[in-house]
Parts: sequence; structure tokens; C-alpha cells
Amino acid sequence: MPNSLLSPPRILIVDDLPAPRELLAAILEPEGYALRFAVDGAEALQLAVEFRPDLILLDVMMPGMDGFKVCQQLRANPLLAEVPIILLTALDDRASRLRGFTAGADDFISKPYDQVELRTRVRGITRLNRYRQLLAQRAEFEWVVEQSAIGILVVERDDTVRYANPRAVQVLDLPATQPPLVGRKFLDAAQCRYRLVPELFWRNWANLPADPTQRTLYLLRPETPTARAFWLCVRVLDEINGHRLVWLENRTEAMTDQRNVWTFQSAVSHKLRTPLNGLLGCLSVLKDDLATLPPETALFLAEAVVSAERLHAAVLEVLQSVDRTPAVRGPGFPLAALPELAGRLFAPQPRERLTLSGLAQFPGARLVLNPTAMETILRELLTNAVKFHPAKSPRVAISLTPTPDGHLLLCVTDDGVSLTPEQRELAFTPYYQGEKLFTGEVPGLGLGLSMVGTLVFETSGHCRLLNRADGPGIVVELTLPLAARPA
Repeated sequence: MPNSLLSPPRILIVDDLPAPRELLAAILEPEGYALRFAVDGAEALQLAVEFRPDLILLDVMMPGMDGFKVCQQLRANPLLAEVPIILLTALDDRASRLRGFTAGADDFISKPYDQVELRTRVRGITRLNRYRQLLAQRAEFEWVVEQSAIGILVVERDDTVRYANPRAVQVLDLPATQPPLVGRKFLDAAQCRYRLVPELFWRNWANLPADPTQRTLYLLRPETPTARAFWLCVRVLDEINGHRLVWLENRTEAMTDQRNVWTFQSAVSHKLRTPLNGLLGCLSVLKDDLATLPPETALFLAEAVVSAERLHAAVLEVLQSVDRTPAVRGPGFPLAALPELAGRLFAPQPRERLTLSGLAQFPGARLVLNPTAMETILRELLTNAVKFHPAKSPRVAISLTPTPDGHLLLCVTDDGVSLTPEQRELAFTPYYQGEKLFTGEVPGLGLGLSMVGTLVFETSGHCRLLNRADGPGIVVELTLPLAARPA
């Protein structure tokens, strides 16, 4: 197997006589080398492949295959062609040395050995070989890094980029008017094209916490009318001597797939499970009275129960698959449709427990979010309000307010439970599930706010989660862009 550059240098000694092998061992073992021995050419060729030495000390005068032939065969093996070989010989004529160099030897040492000279030459050659290996491995590493599909950066403690591979330069996509990436502050370069998500975690960029769940950061290029959202996952892999190794990985497909799963499951589950559960409930009650019904009616009812159960199983199987849903943008959601949508999604809760205010300030306005995305967001917020209310019967207030920059601030306030600072901080993080902090389990989508955050972030919106100041409950604040009005 290949050498580790941290392990002791390996030396293969090849000699058919035991006395020279023992002498070389006595000279070299105190130097800390790892030694192996071969008694003939065939064993030398086999051990060289297994041992992968840093140096081969090869006796010339051996029966059968002499040192010159062994040297030629070692050089013919691509795995061993670069291993230094010193020929050990009593021959001191010019012809023997020329023959040895022609066979591929790197040097000669004449017998009898001068111990100081032997140690010095072995030390020099093994060091040079390790340096050669280091250069080769570095060249291989640099090639891999340069060809990597993941962006790789080396960032100093003051956030200055000292190295960026081609992929990192490509995905950060600096405008042509900007200076090169290397030498710039990473955050300044990143924010030329991207939003920092979640913003709270990015505030700790200079001193990231040890908790790995808070060390996964995202750069998001929001969706536009001509391009879908683009997500980069940012990971700080290590920090050595004030230098950070930062990876930038394209997570667009994963985020899109996750959003599709959420949207598909949320919509289909609500539309199919509710009537099916009611049907199965009614049939199960009738099933208990089969014995009291006429035989023909009982037969039809039993068949209806079996068919309903098969349909229920098929629906559950379908819900495990993923269907592609439209992008976040589209025709835009008309705010005039909000009262009907909210009332439908809040049912079967009493309608008087849901209030909506501020709609009159937005006559004829549309959100950038398409109707599917808006329905998904509102369903999650209203479902959570019911799910986490102690009595499962919350009072929910939806308010609409214009923001100074021309967007819409949508607030959904309930009177259920309050949240811990950790829950509020992590709730909109992609993949975060908050329900385990309430129940100790993760049976479904948890708070569902990670999905809400993903949909809102992709339209350049903002999310915030607050506890109510006047009692138990939470306030979800969503800042949503409005679609441009037709000219």
C-alpha cells in the first residue's frame, strides 16, 4: 500500500547472504527506518509491490537473477518506476557502473561499507524521495481541487479570501465590474449576488458556534421571472492557524425536491385524507352492526369497507411519492382571494375565531408568490395554530400592512403556546423540525416553518417569529414582495 508521509521511511534490503543483511540492519535500524528483507530477485520483486519502499538497497552479485536484472524489472513496473535504487557491489569498474545506471540504478555503494557514508547517503536519498512524493501528492491534490464540482475557498481570520478554486469563482458569479475574488472579503463578495440565509446565523460568521446545526449556512439567489432560485450551502470544514477551509455546494436540486415534497404532501394530504378519514370512520361504525343488517346489505357494506381501506392504503402510498409543483413565482396571488382562502383552510374551526384586517389598503394588489405557494404557506401557519393550541381551538388574527419599501407585511397571530429563543431562531432554517421540541418526536413536518421560510426566501421575502407580548401565542411576520401592476 502507498506510504504515508508521516510514517518512518521504508527500506527494502535485497541480498542472498545473511551476514550483509544483518550488517545493514545493524547500521540502519538505529536510524528509525522500517526494514524488510529479500533473499533473491523474485522475492524482491514481490516484496517491492507489497511494501512500497522509499529506497531499495540491492546487491548486484546474486545467483539466478542478478541485481542488474532485478533493477530492470523494477523500473518496468509503473508502481515502482520512481523508487530510488542503490546497487551494493564489490565491483568498482567503469563498465559495471555504466551497466547499473543503464538498468535504472540511482547510485552505487561499494563494499565494504563506510557506515557514516552509508547512513548519510541513505538519509539524503530517502528525504529526496519523500519530497518527490510530497510534490506528486500536492500536484494530485491541486488537480482534484481545481477540477472539483464543489467550490473550495481558503479564508483568513479577517474574512479575506486567499484561495478560490474555479468552481467557487463560478458559483459566486461576481459582476464584471467587481475586483477578483481572491483578496476580497468573502461576505462582501457573496452579497453581490446572494442573500444570506438564515440571517441570524450569518451574524456569527466571524465566530461560528460549535453546534453543527448552526454552522450550516446558505447563500440564496432569489427566484426571478426568468430563473429559478439558486441555493449554495456554505460549510466551514476546518480552521487551522487562522485559515478557514470553506466549501460551497450547490443545493438547489435538494432544496427544490424538499420544497416539492412539502408542497405536495401538504396539499394532497389535506385534500384526500380528510374525506377519507370521515368515510372510514362512518364505515367502521356501521361495520360493528353487520350482524343486525339483512344479509345482502351486510355483504355490500363489508365490500364497501374493504374497498375504502384499499383506497386509503393507496392514497398513503401515493403520498410517499413526490410530484413536481410549479415554481414559487407565477401569475401571482390576488390579495382579494385571501379571505376565502383563509376561511377554507381554517375550517372546520369556528369562522368567528379567525379575523383578517388591512386588506383595504391593497386594492387590486397581487403577491409575487403564486397561488399554490401562498396556499401552502397559509395552510401551514393555520394548521400549526390549531396543532399547538392547548385546546386545539385557537383565535387567529391575520393582518396586512404596507412596508416603507413597498412590500406587504403579513402577520399571523395566535393565542396558543410561546416558543423558546432556540425554537424562534431555528424555525425558518431549511430542514429544521420544531415539533420534536414539543413532543420529543418528529412524526411529520414539525412546525412547518422551514418550508414557509424556503418559499418566502426564494421570492426575496423575509421571515420573523415572535412571542406575543400580551399573552401566550406567537406572531409570524412575513415580508412579501408585491407583483408589479400592469402599465
